[in-house]
Amino acid sequence: MKPKNPVEKSESGLTHLVNNALCSAFGSGIFAGCESPREHVHVGTPPNPKFGDISVACFGLAEKLNRKSEAKIVAEQLAAAIPRTPEIEKVSVAGPYVNITLNRTAVSASAIEAILAEGERYGQNKTLVGKTFMVEYLSPNTNKPLHLGHLRNGVIGTTAARLLEACGATVLKANNINDRGIHVIKSMLTYQKFGNGETPESTGEKGDHFVGRYYVRFETELRRFKAEWLKEKGLTWNALSEEEQ
Repeated sequence: MKPKNPVEKSESGLTHLVNNALCSAFGSGIFAGCESPREHVHVGTPPNPKFGDISVACFGLAEKLNRKSEAKIVAEQLAAAIPRTPEIEKVSVAGPYVNITLNRTAVSASAIEAILAEGERYGQNKTLVGKTFMVEYLSPNTNKPLHLGHLRNGVIGTTAARLLEACGATVLKANNINDRGIHVIKSMLTYQKFGNGETPESTGEKGDHFVGRYYVRFETELRRFKAEWLKEKGLTWNALSEEEQ
């Protein structure tokens, strides 16, 4: 009996391609009794790109066929049974693994066709419907300017949130702008003592640079105050630890 195709309708692209190839291989010969390829093989990525684009481990399949010690031979037989389609350029065996190399042109063409056909719906599915995730990211320091490192953090967080949403999940996006705490007090206290009413507009600075400058000055003034206090007590600057210096 021909095995049922385990590929869900929501699947597309490489997942669909690989599972179709495995289903075809499982439809004849020694694999005909294995009705669900997914239960017996593990599809992943080879540790080295030179081996191929997709790797199929055959340990579970060999065990299912009562040939646990013959995983390498089973891999060779599975490789021979996989049909060669325009998307599959090469099928090779490395020990108990079947490695599949894809034809970039053919795979790209089918992917582009799918993207044009589905538009903004491309890649969306319902695998995470009913689940809720919180993604916390960026959370900039109000006393320090944002830089490229923060941009990377924001891009990763936004991407993760959108991918989860595309899978049907409810996503709570948390971006904590921490404008309370000792770091804010330091900037405020320094501004009160040394600001003389200046503003970002009057100094021509960005707001975050303006606040950050007073944050840095707090530490400078604190060190100066410690040095003067020690001098009044008859101590020398060497009495301070290296970290305080």
